[in-house]
Amino acid sequence: MNVAELQTQIHLLQQQVASLQQTLEQTLQALEQSRRENTVLRQKLDALARRFFGKKSEQLDAAQLELLMSGLADGSLDADEEEEESPARSLPPRSHTHTQRLRTPDNLEVVREVIEPELVLAQPEHWKRIGQEVSRQLDYQPGKFFWQETVRPKYVRLGQRQLPPVIAPAPERVAEHSLAAPGLLAQLLIGKYCDHLPFYRKR
Repeated sequence: MNVAELQTQIHLLQQQVASLQQTLEQTLQALEQSRRENTVLRQKLDALARRFFGKKSEQLDAAQLELLMSGLADGSLDADEEEEESPARSLPPRSHTHTQRLRTPDNLEVVREVIEPELVLAQPEHWKRIGQEVSRQLDYQPGKFFWQETVRPKYVRLGQRQLPPVIAPAPERVAEHSLAAPGLLAQLLIGKYCDHLPFYRKR
């Protein structure tokens, strides 16, 4: 192989290397463009999801959505700006303080039980009633629901108002901070474990 042929092969190799470098640059540019388009599409999907499933105060304005779409068309959105304008980071923290209230009919019967303090029962003429504390539990008898209401009057001793009021102690409950009375709890347990009735059939 003479010098002329060797130079020709070197020239061909240099052309191939240059062509491969140009192809690599074009591929990298296409990959970067695809990444930007993917980022914008994800932002639009997040915006649409918040628009349909989020709170009304968090809905995206139609003009903002058109701005995102126009930015995708002309490629004017920068990667840094896209990260700053990401809607997923601007969501306020959700509050979980909502509590559900027990819904019961308004016409339930009320069975009232009044518990007087023992000191007042011993000497009722020495005490003056100043108020009362009322608590309710939802109870059950075969065929009906009713409110079991416990009333505990408060008394102060006549002539000695500086002393603290007297009130009877509250009766013990099967489940603390529960509206269910023993009769209702017993019916639920009997229905589930003896009659094999699920809870949703007890309405």
